[in-house]
Amino acid sequence: MASIVHNETTDVRSIDMDQYISGNIIFTTSCCIWTTDGMAKTLIAGGTNPNELGYRENVGVDARFRYPTGFVQIKCTYVVLADAGNKCLRMVNRTNDQTSEFSGLCTSVNSTLIAPFDVERDRMNKNQLLITDSNVQAVFVADAENGNLSVFAHDASINNARGLTQDHSGNILITCRHAVYKISYLCLEIK
Repeated sequence: MASIVHNETTDVRSIDMDQYISGNIIFTTSCCIWTTDGMAKTLIAGGTNPNELGYRENVGVDARFRYPTGFVQIKCTYVVLADAGNKCLRMVNRTNDQTSEFSGLCTSVNSTLIAPFDVERDRMNKNQLLITDSNVQAVFVADAENGNLSVFAHDASINNARGLTQDHSGNILITCRHAVYKISYLCLEIK
């Protein structure tokens, strides 16, 4: 039987085991990122009121996100998350809960990212991150150290890309509204 670990009034968008606080889980909602041990939740960053969406680099509750979705944890100390409404990837330093722009141009009409949705570490190259964008028919790659962004694979069939993962061969699996696509890592062929 399933038991409730956390009950939230806003959408829980992504979840993972917390690499910074052993035994906790980390998750995003429409306006912030949290950690919980299953009994009590602790805000990492973002406003707690869903009506306070926006863009502001700051510490903890004073930072603002606009629909953070997928995220990846780096070196147990950093969280890089897709901030869909602000058109960029943001980084949170877990030692002080300070947010910063990581990749893309937050809130800019000139941003390469339009609505980033998921971000994962590339299993074939640990120095890069893979990113889906629900409004761009491409998979992006960002350098895991400096956030430099480029197109990894582009195809018209990648429409409304959401989640992504990789199989043991490194092939990229992408969920799109009504389908799952596989991109062969070695030849970048969409199936």
